[in-house]
Amino acid sequence: MEGEYQEIVIVGGGIAGLATSIALRRTGLQPLVLEGSAQLRVTGAAISLAPNAWRALETLGVAHKLTPLYAPLNTDGLSLRSVHRKALLEALAEELPPTAIRFGSKLSSIKKLPDSSLLALHLEDGRVIKTKVLIGCDGVRSVVAQWLGLLQPVHSGRSAVRAIAVFPNGHGFIKNEVYQVLGEGTRSGFIPLNDEEVYWFMTYKSHLDQDLWKHPELIRDTVLQRIEKVFPPKFVEVVGKSDLETTSLAPLMFRYPWDLFFGHVSKGNVTVAGDAMHPMTPDLGQGGCSALEDAVVLARNLGETLQKDGRTEFDEKSAEEALNKYAKERRMRTAGLITGSLLSGWLQGETGWLVKMIRNTIFYRYLFSKLPQVVDYDCGKLPVIGSHTMEIEEEVVIVGAGIAGLATAIALRKVGLSCLVLERSTELRTAGAALALFPNAWRVLRELGVADKLTPHYPAVEKVSVTSVSSGQTRRLSLARMNSSDGLGVRLVHRKALLKALAEELPPAVIRFSSKPTSIETSPDSSLAILLLEDGTIVKAKVLIGCDGVRSMVAQWLGLLQPVHSGRSAVRSIGVFPDGHGFERELQQVLGQGMRAGFLPLSDKEIFWFLTFKTPKEDLDIGKYPELVQEYVLQKLVKDFPEKYKEVVRKSDLASTTLAPLMFRWPWNMFSGQVSKGNVTVAGDAMHPMTPDIAQGGCSALEDAVVLARNLGEALQKDGKIEFDKNAIEEGLKKYVKERRLRTAGLITGAFFSGWIQGNPVWLVRMIRDNIFYPYLFPKILNAIDYDCGKLPTAASSFYIENHKEQVKVN
Repeated sequence: MEGEYQEIVIVGGGIAGLATSIALRRTGLQPLVLEGSAQLRVTGAAISLAPNAWRALETLGVAHKLTPLYAPLNTDGLSLRSVHRKALLEALAEELPPTAIRFGSKLSSIKKLPDSSLLALHLEDGRVIKTKVLIGCDGVRSVVAQWLGLLQPVHSGRSAVRAIAVFPNGHGFIKNEVYQVLGEGTRSGFIPLNDEEVYWFMTYKSHLDQDLWKHPELIRDTVLQRIEKVFPPKFVEVVGKSDLETTSLAPLMFRYPWDLFFGHVSKGNVTVAGDAMHPMTPDLGQGGCSALEDAVVLARNLGETLQKDGRTEFDEKSAEEALNKYAKERRMRTAGLITGSLLSGWLQGETGWLVKMIRNTIFYRYLFSKLPQVVDYDCGKLPVIGSHTMEIEEEVVIVGAGIAGLATAIALRKVGLSCLVLERSTELRTAGAALALFPNAWRVLRELGVADKLTPHYPAVEKVSVTSVSSGQTRRLSLARMNSSDGLGVRLVHRKALLKALAEELPPAVIRFSSKPTSIETSPDSSLAILLLEDGTIVKAKVLIGCDGVRSMVAQWLGLLQPVHSGRSAVRSIGVFPDGHGFERELQQVLGQGMRAGFLPLSDKEIFWFLTFKTPKEDLDIGKYPELVQEYVLQKLVKDFPEKYKEVVRKSDLASTTLAPLMFRWPWNMFSGQVSKGNVTVAGDAMHPMTPDIAQGGCSALEDAVVLARNLGEALQKDGKIEFDKNAIEEGLKKYVKERRLRTAGLITGAFFSGWIQGNPVWLVRMIRDNIFYPYLFPKILNAIDYDCGKLPTAASSFYIENHKEQVKVN
């Protein structure tokens, strides 16, 4: 029989399938996910994740993407968070290479090949895939579970409606509170997801043959008719605000728990996970949580059994042994969850007086208090095994090879400290458009030995014009004073050119690509920081510096508050004019209704343009599609803008076009939060994310590099030698933080204020902007920007040569 061969195939690209694929890859295995849909199935509302789920997500290296966006709920000490189902699926899918998921691949049948341990998977389009291990994550109606001979799930006698309600002007509910309503045969509730969205659900007694599920509007109206006279008005209002695209109705199915003991959960080299294994009612909120547990447990057992001496050896007996161990470990746990969910739903939704009495006097008072023991479960860790496993110890480890990370590495090496930069991407991330560098940044680049590579290609900008769309008036501003003192000025550079210029200053071995940290720990027996990478590598560092951006794992480990959304988003791109654009080297800025835009020539044929605007109430989910971003700008945002601006937008190079929310850290967190702890600190956007309104994000990251290297170098250098002393490290990082706190808090505040006053459409604010901000405050902002962060120690070069003799010879 002809057909493609894959060692492991996972059927289903939902939560269980994606999580299992990530977990298996973490143990060195390479599964293929077959998904019947044409794309990721991100429809649906939200899902509540308990501590057991977050532990699994942390093991998978995904938790840090979601926890900043979703606050814990107030549930008696349980760390529950409700997240958009779409956000969870996308966070999981991002961890997999594009070729790991094959869409439009629906399984129709499974056959065991004669005289072989291989299985033949027949797809609906006629393709055949042979595999050594098959894992069914294909949901309640699982083809794989049916092949194993498991009984079909049964209807619980109830159905569930779920949706997300949208309040464009805010809902006013307490964000970390769960609201639950018990009615006659119903159990309902709602949970705020953010300031404007509320997830709601209702379970009720029903027949299996309901035909409402295809009609979201009818679902909503049916619920409203049922509750409007008996439910609290606030719940009725929430239902009335439902987003119909997220509204769903489904029967609540479950598998008899004894079938997990008497049925074949695994057979030979085939098993199931998630809803394919243990469909349950949602009354404990454990369907998705237990699927994430499955992923870790399955990958651990399969990885440990199949990997021997750093190599994967697939044999029928080992695969069967691993899957049997997995099934044994999951049987009791999932059978208990199925039983507990069914009992919880029955007690809370039943209308008989005796059941209600038991519910109110026994269940809520005694049994419900046992819930933390059920959900506060640890399914364990993945094994650190595989051919890539190794252990590295470095003096200084920098997480992130962006502007901050590369500049910090150069500065540290100039003061005699060796370092390793960990970058999650496979190569330097040079995508993006351009950034403006003010004199404070050029002073740093000159100190790092990089400025001369860039200044010949990017002349200084001296002219600025600001045009108001509403009045048509244009104001002229000057940046000439920024170019007067030392000739550095304000220059716009390609982001790619800056990153390459920085990277060229470092030996190739300093940057370790494809190195994504999944966890950070501190050694109890030493002062080392220990990072576990997703490929199993353990990296130990005497000093750890997080330059890993706005969603920094290191900042989160330090306990810094998560960056918040400014309420605005930004589009950036480069317009390309093959025959030349003819514009002067002038920053031409346009102010519209709640928008600030502008463009500035990069060269004779390229123009950098940007647009900041209030993020719309509806979900703006087009960031991955540059052509849609361009279309959205032209059709929705800049229709009234000058024609020359629209022409630049039309000429956009789509490869350079980005759309991103503008995030910032509350400036007081620079004082109240731990910017350093022991031998760990942060720099750049990981430390002080800010809006781009005074163009200081990249500039201040470069300042960080010199200040950090100077303080750390001076603290560790004694008598011409580097001595890594725990107390000296801590002292050096504390001095760095003390020097940067006030400076960066001021920049965050100034950037936010500048963006607010320039983009605000209210007439009074516009009057203040035109008569006070531009004539008086703007020059003061320029004075604050024109800052000198100082030099590196003058003895740095001798220290560097002494401590890196071999590298100096090689390079």
